Amino acid sequence: MLNLGCGSQYHLDWINVDFNPSSQEIISHDLTKPLPFTDDSFDIVYHSHVLEHFGRVEGVQFLGECYRVCKKGGVVRVVVPDLEVIVRLYLYYLEETMKGKLGADIRYDWMMLELYDQAVRTGTGGETHRFLTKQKHPFEVTEFLKSRFGNFNQQYNKPKLCTTTRMINNIYKPKKIYNIFKRYIVKKAC
Repeated sequence: MLNLGCGSQYHLDWINVDFNPSSQEIISHDLTKPLPFTDDSFDIVYHSHVLEHFGRVEGVQFLGECYRVCKKGGVVRVVVPDLEVIVRLYLYYLEETMKGKLGADIRYDWMMLELYDQAVRTGTGGETHRFLTKQKHPFEVTEFLKSRFGNFNQQYNKPKLCTTTRMINNIYKPKKIYNIFKRYIVKKAC
C-alpha cells in the first residue's frame, strides 16, 4: 500500500512518501519525478490533497505514475478538495462580510485560502499554516475552522502516526473518477 504526499499523516503498514518527510518512516521523493518503484508494485495507491498542487501536464504525468505502480485490479484512490462546497461557502461568507456580519470576514479569508492556497502553494503549509498559527481567533471562528480543517493548534503540522483505520476503510468507497484520469487509464489500458 502506497501513500503519496502523506505530509505528517502516515501509517507504518503503508509505504509513505513525501517531498519533505516529517519522520524517518517517510521516503523523501519529489512527486513531479517518476516514482522510485517498479511497475505493478502496489495493491493500493493513495494520495489525499496532492493532485491539486500540480499543473495539468504534471498532474496527468503523476496520475500515470500512480497507475504504473498499481497492480492490475488494484485501487488508485485520489482525494481532492470539494470545489463546489468551497465555492458555495466562499460566496456565502462574501455576502455575509458585505452585510457586516461579525466574524464573517475571517470566515471569508479562510474560504479564500481554501480556494487558492491549495493550488498555488509552493512550500509546506503555505498561507494556511500562517493563518492557523499566526492569528488568534475568537471561539466561534475557531469552531468554524475546526469544521473545515479538523482539530488544530500551534503544533498542528507535527508528525502524527495514524492509529485509526479511517484511511484504509475509506480507500474502498467508490468515488467519482475525473474524466482526465479515466481517459488516461483507458488510453493506457488499450
